[in-house]
Parts: sequence; structure tokens; C-alpha cells
Amino acid sequence: MPGPEQAVLIREVIVLRVTPESPFDSCFLLSVLSLKVVRDQGRRVIFVQTNREDVGHRYKEILLPIPFGSRRRSSRVEEFRTDFTGLSRLRTDFADRLKRTA
Repeated sequence: MPGPEQAVLIREVIVLRVTPESPFDSCFLLSVLSLKVVRDQGRRVIFVQTNREDVGHRYKEILLPIPFGSRRRSSRVEEFRTDFTGLSRLRTDFADRLKRTA
């Protein structure tokens, strides 16, 4: 289990990407998506009836609170950035050690 690329997924997956034109980066998007108010919307909007044909577009109904220029926002984003870059480095190091010993 060295990385998420070896995960087995058994439910619907919504992939969100940050484009170069976006006014924020992926760490900011992750920090906003982790807010309780956004997670609650996700439970209510997206997965209510996953067998319906409109499920692919229902994620567009979720509203993200984006407070630009906020000092609190930047500290929260940096916490996510530090956490995930650190986890990524640890996973890469672990996978490299496994390859060397195999």
C-alpha cells in the first residue's frame, strides 16, 4: 500500500481538477472541500440517488466558500500543503526502499 495509485475503488468517483486558469491551487481546493459545510452539501447533493442519469452533473450544485485575501485561508492551505507534500515524500521514499530490497 505505498500509494493511492494502488487503491481499489468500488463506488462512484468524482474527479475534480484545478486548471492553470483557476484562481487557486489544488491544496486550496482540498482545504475548501474538507469544510463541514461543503461535505454536508456533497452528501445531500451528489449521492442522494446515484442510479439517476443526472448524477454526473449534480456536483455543480455544490457551493464553495472562497474567501480570497484571507490570512486564515492561507494558513489553512499551508497546513494541507505541508501535510500532503510530506505524505507524498514519505510514500515515494517507502516505495523506493521496497524496490531496492525486492
